Amino acid sequence: AGTKLRLAVQLVDAVSGTHLWAENYERSFSPEAVFELQDDLVTRIVSTVADSYGVLPYSMSDVVRSKAIDQLTPYEALLRAIGYGFRVTPEEHAVARTCLERAIQQAPSYADGWAILSIVYADEYGIGFNSQPDSLGRALQAARKATDAAASNATAQTALAKTLFFRKEFQAMRSAAEQAISLNPMDGAALAQLGSFFAYSGEWERGCNLLERAMQLNPRHPGWYWFPPAWNAYRKGDYRGALNIALKINLPGFYATHELLAMIYGQLGEREAASQALSEMLKLMPDFGRIARALKSVWFTSEMVEHVLDGLRKAGLEIVDDPTKPLPASPASTVNTTASGASRTDEAFWVAVLPFKYAGATGDPDLEALADGLTEDVTTGLSRFPYLQVIAHNSAMAYKGRAVDIRTVGRELGARYVIEGSIRKRGPSIRVSAQLMDAVSGTQLWAEAYDREDREDGDAGTFQVQDDLTDHIVTSVADGYGVLVRSMAAPTRDRKAEELSASELVLRYYAYLQQVDPKEHAVLRAGLERGLEREPNHAAAWACLSNLYQLEYFDRFNALEKPLERAREAAWRAVKIDPACQMGWKELAAVHFLSRDFTAFRETAERAMALNPRDGTSLAYMAIMIAFSGDWERGLALAQRAIELNRHHPGWYHNILFHHHYRKGEYEAALQAAKRINMPEYHWMHLMTAAACGMLGRQEEARTSIESLRKYNPTFLDLANVREDLEMWDPDKEEVEKYLLGLQKAGLKYGSADSAGTEIEAKLKSNPAADAR
Repeated sequence: AGTKLRLAVQLVDAVSGTHLWAENYERSFSPEAVFELQDDLVTRIVSTVADSYGVLPYSMSDVVRSKAIDQLTPYEALLRAIGYGFRVTPEEHAVARTCLERAIQQAPSYADGWAILSIVYADEYGIGFNSQPDSLGRALQAARKATDAAASNATAQTALAKTLFFRKEFQAMRSAAEQAISLNPMDGAALAQLGSFFAYSGEWERGCNLLERAMQLNPRHPGWYWFPPAWNAYRKGDYRGALNIALKINLPGFYATHELLAMIYGQLGEREAASQALSEMLKLMPDFGRIARALKSVWFTSEMVEHVLDGLRKAGLEIVDDPTKPLPASPASTVNTTASGASRTDEAFWVAVLPFKYAGATGDPDLEALADGLTEDVTTGLSRFPYLQVIAHNSAMAYKGRAVDIRTVGRELGARYVIEGSIRKRGPSIRVSAQLMDAVSGTQLWAEAYDREDREDGDAGTFQVQDDLTDHIVTSVADGYGVLVRSMAAPTRDRKAEELSASELVLRYYAYLQQVDPKEHAVLRAGLERGLEREPNHAAAWACLSNLYQLEYFDRFNALEKPLERAREAAWRAVKIDPACQMGWKELAAVHFLSRDFTAFRETAERAMALNPRDGTSLAYMAIMIAFSGDWERGLALAQRAIELNRHHPGWYHNILFHHHYRKGEYEAALQAAKRINMPEYHWMHLMTAAACGMLGRQEEARTSIESLRKYNPTFLDLANVREDLEMWDPDKEEVEKYLLGLQKAGLKYGSADSAGTEIEAKLKSNPAADAR
């Protein structure tokens, strides 16, 4: 469109038709810079799809996980071993080693097999997994076999560089690393690993530049890419800068995450935070004090090792200062284990997006471009929701320009649901109509019309209109309160939870969100726990379980011991299994918020929203926490965005708007926001209404709200319970007091007191700042 270029790319499973990945890249376009533009886009696409942490190897390695190890071909064994990179555990390491040793027996000249086997052998030494005698000798021999079989194999050179690094042969390591980079500069994962070796061997600037390039190439990169930049800042004594970087790592199941934080907090003199990080590290590696020097000496120069140990001592770790102590044979506690098993199922419902039709002048290129763009972008948007399987765009485009019967299309494409739409133009006005159909029954489940004006700014405006329409259609159909998930989830309510697959349990979780109920909470929690025993690598199911554990904490549903700890572990399992699991990052962000770790929360929340910016439910949920964590402007903007995206949004999206007006003393506006919630069984609506009415002196309305509380949730007739729940969310104690004052004025009391007390009002009057507000 004019000088603006949008490149839309997708990866499709050609057997099942599954839409595995899609991305839009927007750039300014000029013919003179076309080669630079091409180089930039090609490297990003290739790395995101194909490097060791790309979408393609994840999908390919997953396919062979169900096959017996002794039945794998050499190529399948390689794919199985590549899966070890997504699940770095002693169990997966052992499987990868066995597979590859068998593969190179069958194919002695298999360069890739030798290269990956060398990397696996090196991890016996570098990480301590399943150690056997002469790990580095075997790793070097395997790397040499790989380079002999294929001297131009980039993976072979990477494997050689890794082994030489651990052998402290840094000059030879750098030579092999540079050759690997030149052979495949689009392998972001290799750039990151080689960048680490450069940095830790002393070339920090070169190493960190490679890490930065790797992060740019694949935005779905794992958190460990941030380790070298954090270590570099620590090395230079920039401890505050090191902390800011370390908080981006977000790998709570990896001991080194907590080790780094403990050292930094120790150097900053923040003893409480250092002690907490140290405690988390020792849970994962209890023997760390004995092996710290030996373990760090594997990776760092002697000067850096001393700096590391100094930070650990300041954090409170007792170090056995004996450099002769060996590493343990197999510190299985280094990384939390994740059981093997399929992480993807084919049981989710399929949806297809048919080409949007346009009515107008024959051959109108603008309308045709808008129709094609909407079709592609809606397809891409739907594919970001984990419970959906989306028919590939190209398969659906075969129906362009054809009059079709929805039920026939559904059978031919294998889609249960079909979205179709049309575009009409009259003068400067554009009307886009969209509908969602059940392709089995032919029933129309949803329809909406959107009116827009043809922008006068021409080509740039075309993309903005297209994006705006895509946002509204995708969110209305597919987010947690969308029409599609309600239809898909309905059948799961009538079945026993223990009979449901993990994918079906995810749908049942969405059904539960429509009407939150403590009894269903207990049933669903037990069902997910049993389901994940059968399918332990279902990322979305772990995310749902994390949220149910959080409800034990802040809604007191069926509470058991340590709900936040269990919620954190479940969310971590989700993002570890699938680094692109938006639901997992959202729940991990929520746990950080509830734990009052606002720095980690904001970093994680932004990542969750970036992974799926059209998930209105996540935007609204994060908006509440972002506002209460201190950024009210951003929180309010996100809440308003979520409300605008889905006209059928649930009332709780208005929660933060109530608090915004109440905090400013705008009690009439706060009351109107509370009334817009319109969820009779939702106790917070009645509490908000009562508080606003109390401050406005509307006693009759306040009594009505309190009677509703008595009916739906009598627990909250006691202000002590309200205070406890408010303080879980709002860290501003003065605002909590003001909220409680409104409830007191409405007639709520502490315990069995006969009349509303004046304690809260006295506290507020004693604070001039509170009076000013």
